[in-house]
Amino acid sequence: LEDDSGWATSESALAFTLMGIAMIFGAPFFTSISKRFGVRNTLALCFAMWPVVITIILTGVYVPALVASILLGFLFSALPILITLYVVENTSAEDYGPAFSAATLAFGVAQVISPPIGGLIADGFGSFLWVFVLSGGMSILGLFAALRLPRSKSVSGKGALTDQSTRK
Repeated sequence: LEDDSGWATSESALAFTLMGIAMIFGAPFFTSISKRFGVRNTLALCFAMWPVVITIILTGVYVPALVASILLGFLFSALPILITLYVVENTSAEDYGPAFSAATLAFGVAQVISPPIGGLIADGFGSFLWVFVLSGGMSILGLFAALRLPRSKSVSGKGALTDQSTRK
């Protein structure tokens, strides 16, 4: 925000602070939404919101970018929780471990490679614009992947956290 939009350091710090505070509330907020609309649909919604939110941030217009920073904080914490919730609801007790391990590995790899890749792109182009474009593109891929997920089995009570003694 400082380099690309000419914000003062204190303005950028406020945006990041608001994003960090919002991360506390994003997972519970979107989890509650998923109870009404389903995890798959809520996950797709979050992936669809991401490019919109980062586009608003890229404008650099102060108040909308601050609001978008809050929304981005919500999404940062919501996406991993929703993916985990989807795994929990759609695996049996037997296959939960491997499925959760695969999801966790994907999160870990993304967290390790994203900052250096983003830094290289930003250094190479002299701006974070293309980092945001890449992030938005990956989110659109996530949206299409989420829409291809099978509908949740949790309605039938067959998720990994269902008590085994109640199964027939």
